[in-house]
Amino acid sequence: MIDKNDPRLIDYALGEMTPDEAKQLETELKLPENAEALKALNEFQMVADAAADALAAEPAGQLRTEQREAVVEQATAQNVPTPITKASRFRYFKKVVITAVAACLLVAVAWVSLVTLAPSREAARRAPTGETLIAMQRLEEKMRDQDAASAPSADISVHTAPTTVGDAVSGRNELHEGAEHRGRRDSHRSMTDSAAEPSPAPTDHERETWSENRPATISMQYDDLTTPSEKPQEAPEAADITVEQAPALRYREPEPVSRRPGIPPMPPPRPPHYPGGERYLPIVENAFLDVRSHPLSTFSIDVDTGAYSNVRRFLQQGQLPPPDAVRIEEMVNYFQYDLAQPTGEAPFSVTIEMADCPWAQGHKLARVALQGRTVASEERGPANLVFLIDVSGSMSPANRLPLAKEAMKALLNELQPHDRVAIVTYAGTAQVNLPSTPCTDKATIRAAIDALQAGGGTHGSQGIQQAYRIARENFIPGGINRVLLATDGDFNVGTTSHDALMDLITEKAKSNVFLTVLGFGYGNLKDATLEQLANKGNGNYAYIDTFSEARRVLVDQISGTLVTIAKDVKIQVEFNPQHVQTYRLIGYENRALADRDFNDDTKDAGEIGAGHQVTALYQLVPKGAQRDPGIDPLRYQPAPEPEPVADTPVNPEWMNVKLRYKEPEGDVSRLIEIPWSSTGGDLRRATPDMQFASSVAAFGMMLRNSQHKGAADYDMVMALAESGKQDDPERQAFMDLVVTAKTLTISRH
Repeated sequence: MIDKNDPRLIDYALGEMTPDEAKQLETELKLPENAEALKALNEFQMVADAAADALAAEPAGQLRTEQREAVVEQATAQNVPTPITKASRFRYFKKVVITAVAACLLVAVAWVSLVTLAPSREAARRAPTGETLIAMQRLEEKMRDQDAASAPSADISVHTAPTTVGDAVSGRNELHEGAEHRGRRDSHRSMTDSAAEPSPAPTDHERETWSENRPATISMQYDDLTTPSEKPQEAPEAADITVEQAPALRYREPEPVSRRPGIPPMPPPRPPHYPGGERYLPIVENAFLDVRSHPLSTFSIDVDTGAYSNVRRFLQQGQLPPPDAVRIEEMVNYFQYDLAQPTGEAPFSVTIEMADCPWAQGHKLARVALQGRTVASEERGPANLVFLIDVSGSMSPANRLPLAKEAMKALLNELQPHDRVAIVTYAGTAQVNLPSTPCTDKATIRAAIDALQAGGGTHGSQGIQQAYRIARENFIPGGINRVLLATDGDFNVGTTSHDALMDLITEKAKSNVFLTVLGFGYGNLKDATLEQLANKGNGNYAYIDTFSEARRVLVDQISGTLVTIAKDVKIQVEFNPQHVQTYRLIGYENRALADRDFNDDTKDAGEIGAGHQVTALYQLVPKGAQRDPGIDPLRYQPAPEPEPVADTPVNPEWMNVKLRYKEPEGDVSRLIEIPWSSTGGDLRRATPDMQFASSVAAFGMMLRNSQHKGAADYDMVMALAESGKQDDPERQAFMDLVVTAKTLTISRH
């Protein structure tokens, strides 16, 4: 357990840890027993960020010509002192005093802003703790040391003056002129504790349960499902289904709620800044969790694919992507797999497969894949679409607004006469360029798209308000009601903060109008904002780097892009401790849910479109296997004693997969439950889809330089991809990217 006064928390907040030390601390802080330490770290981070922002706003001093010449002369002289006149000393002293006063005001403003923006009034009234003051002082000392190393030699004093914030008095350093104060948000995330609220018990849940031990594919049937030995029991009445705050466990007796640990989901941290203005949410990779203390893995599904096309763009431009741009689940889900179509009433089928893990000897790799029901264009209902297009000045390059216009026209060509299209644009302000118009008049719609021009600021929040208003005014019950947002994500007018935009889109999502987010451009791409907008807006996110990608998303996969077949889809996997000692979910870091959220119908989750596929991969450490094959056995300590075997009979099931989903316009979820017993074997004898999915996952870990990549290297990625490529041109193009990444990595070293 980490104490809230642990000095490592301040080291982390100030960026004074090595990457390995930071990762280790982040892993420990995700454990439930460290909730108080997590809160303390968040407080330190807020103070450090506020101070860094205020100090960064202080302008860098510029030497006058005569001062610069004097410095150069002194640096090249042979210990000859440079004379300083009385007048120059007076001017210099005057400038130092003015700068010190300005620094005092800046730091005072930062403190007041911090108190004002605190998450609650109680927190705002609370005086800063001693640890917070230490963090503030150490931040300023660190920056002063950095400045002293680069500034011209001068005898400038630094003293401390008291600053009053409410009823609290703190020390503050006044820093000398010419300092370049740098923030540390590029490498560390702000973490905060989020305790889950008790879940209200929903009513009228429909539950379907069956047991199936066949390997490979399971296709859900709702009429006559059987196992090799028996018929399933009748589904209980809805009234018999209750929602517990602590989910019942299949493989052992549940502990009291007060004793069972749980990991609350961390809210999105503040996105760091990347060169060129691109922004990505920091990713702290999922750690291995012990099955006995964390038997449940709960997350929201994700059909986004934007990370793969964005990674492809980086590699094709001759550079490795930033690690936080690599969301492994989106890379895996970019590709199409040979999955069985659903045959029952459920809107998707489920495929489960297990095989040996290629990068960790003795470990297993489990795949859980969903296949959404396909809907032909002529079979879907009428569509009420609103094109929300960013026409601000940042969208003027050819790969932004011009490409977005061609993408919208490609989609328009696929729409039917009973569909409707409206166009809303935003720059400095938002305006309705085209009211909702039937697609019998495609010429008018096309002319409105052609007339769009870029220029001005980016009042995205006002555009969102307008687009949803028009969508609601033309709402088609039982039809398709969707806003398609095309932007680079650079919101700089109106509501601009990340949290405020998320709150806005979350509120609009309650209107049963779904959202598709299309990201354009590079160098200024706000991937962090766009991906989260799609998550909160009941939608999906795709990054459009070429017209070919636009056709793939808006033409080839038009039904999946427009037609939602299930919403709030959640997955919860329980692992049997008789067979699995630890496990790790690969990817889905920002889709994690608290265990109790699975049964809570008020908790939002992901949506599946017609024909969409979702794949999740787990790395499992079986009983008796070495937890980390990369570490040699200890020399001075005996191996841990094996756990005593209980007298209870061995359950052949390795895991139990549960899914919840709602109808597109429904409010009550349905439950599906699938126990799984097959252990699989050699990956070389697994399906081509299993081999290729493991190849993509290994590639993502290589690009992230993941601590969990084990024995994976680019040659392994290529061998797995070769085994699973089949005749798919997308898979062949993936192999080309692997070669590019390998050569770039070699050239870097």
